[in-house]
Amino acid sequence: MKQKRRFFRPLGISLLLSLIPLSNALAAPENGLKIGVGIMSAPRYSGADDNHLTAVPIVNAKYNQFFFDMRRGLGIHWDLSNQFFFEQSIGYRAGRKDSDQTWGSGSDDLKGMGDIDSAWITTSRVGVQFNPLITLSFEATTALNHDQGMNYGPTLAGRLPIDDSWGLGLSAHWLMGTDDYTQTYYGVDSAQSVRSGFARYHSAGGGFGHTINFTLVKHFSPQLSANILVGYTHLSSKVADSGVVKDDNNLTSGISVGYQF
Repeated sequence: MKQKRRFFRPLGISLLLSLIPLSNALAAPENGLKIGVGIMSAPRYSGADDNHLTAVPIVNAKYNQFFFDMRRGLGIHWDLSNQFFFEQSIGYRAGRKDSDQTWGSGSDDLKGMGDIDSAWITTSRVGVQFNPLITLSFEATTALNHDQGMNYGPTLAGRLPIDDSWGLGLSAHWLMGTDDYTQTYYGVDSAQSVRSGFARYHSAGGGFGHTINFTLVKHFSPQLSANILVGYTHLSSKVADSGVVKDDNNLTSGISVGYQF
């Protein structure tokens, strides 16, 4: 039985990493390299109901229109007319194991579902910078070497300087995907049903949830900063009724420290 009211559950590593580009909440990104480390609480897969602590590296770099970060990978940013911009990037997305013994006692919640392969991905993003503090964008991501469908959706992001050393970052993202994408991550076909014991489930494409990300930033110096990261995700009934989803309300949290060169 799904635990509808257990909000304090993490979504996953990818959600935490998606917060890291918001870390510079006091000023626009500048050319340079930022490295650091974070400690995060996250489940093994989207919709899991158990959380674990793990360490994650932080590597963000920017040189003119080129950038690299842990979520999007390597990409290029073009400023268009009337405050519009376009980005294209190539990155890597971790897969999903149907059982995993690396989390202490191990987990076999998805045993019989089969693995989802890791994949090289490409992301296209177009947006408008209304002012230095507010951005509206739309992005779409697809796997290059596997047929896993496409996930996409709009994001509204803002940042608010509190004073010279403190800042807030906030974003809201709507989760959407094609039929192939939602079926890959949340569907259960007939063969999987026999092996896993889950009821067959077809997950149609479209909107399947939303996330709200929050970042609190403390700058100790122009180079050294620390972030507190929190992300809440709700999975709608389009995917939450699947047997693979153990909890449809998830929380990702973490803290990180980074140094800007």
